[in-house]
Parts: sequence; structure tokens; C-alpha cells
Amino acid sequence: MNVTIVKTYKTLSHLNDTETHLFGTLDEMAIDYKIYSHPIIFTVEEGEAFKKQIPGDHGKCLFLKDKRSNNHYLVATHIHTRPDLKALAKALDEKRFSFGKEEDMVDMIGVRPGSVTPLAIINDQDKKIHSIVLDKTLEGSNSVVFHPLRNDLSISLSFDDLVRFLKNYASNIVALAL
Repeated sequence: MNVTIVKTYKTLSHLNDTETHLFGTLDEMAIDYKIYSHPIIFTVEEGEAFKKQIPGDHGKCLFLKDKRSNNHYLVATHIHTRPDLKALAKALDEKRFSFGKEEDMVDMIGVRPGSVTPLAIINDQDKKIHSIVLDKTLEGSNSVVFHPLRNDLSISLSFDDLVRFLKNYASNIVALAL
């Protein structure tokens, strides 16, 4: 599987306005990041081949909904972490988590399954995401890797810069051992 380092997002002709806005915002915030182009990846398993070509702590992001409160969460974890959803719900004082519906995902954060990322909070104009939960195992990493709103690209940035970005858009960010 080929991975290509992209020198600047401005050379990517296939970006939509939202994706261009994300990269422009990262630049405005003076966040140092690298972009990698690769074939479309929908699952962690499909991404195993490209992980070796992209340095950093690779992450995945879950779009979850609580049954009782109807609150929605973005949960960003290390790629190999399998969060215990019952324990997570309890830690967040919720009843029971399930995966959010695709139509809610598109409406709230503007991405589809396979492209969920904590960076999608930039699209949550109506503040419908209750909280972003970050896996403590990613704390302090010089390079965390997520998709930047699309699953044929990956972006690496420091954990601290990710948090700095998220603070501009999220009303609640929680770090937990998952």
C-alpha cells in the first residue's frame, strides 16, 4: 500500500470547502502537522499496512450516543484500545452507549463512517457534541495520527496541538484511561 507525504494541502485538488477550512484553520493556529495520502481505509484492519509508513501514535475515533440522555460523544483512542463502553458510560455519568446513527454523524460533524475524527468537531456549529473524550495513552505524544475529515488522508500532529485545536470548538474535553 503506497503512502505519499503531501507537502501542503493546497496541492490536493479533491478537497471540499470544509476540508480546506480545516487545514486553513490549522495553519492560522500555527499548528505543525503532516499530511499523508493513501488509499481509502474504512477499518483499523485495512490500515495496518499503511501504519508502518506513517510515524506516530495512530488513533481511531468513535461516534457514540447515550441511550438515556441522547448526548453524543466523540471518543478518540489509540488504534489498539478497545474501550469498555459500559465503563466509559459510567465514568461519564451516562446510562449506556451505542454507536451513533450515520445520519446524526453527518448532521452533527459532517463526516461518514470511516472518516470519524476528533478534528470533525470543527463542523459542530450547533454544539450538538456533548463531549470529546481523549484516551490518556495518547497524552504527551509528539505525533498522533487521525483522518482529517476523509479516509484517504491521514494527518499527524502533536497531542498538545490537537488539544489546543479542540479547545477552540469543543465545550467539554475529557481525558480518561480507556
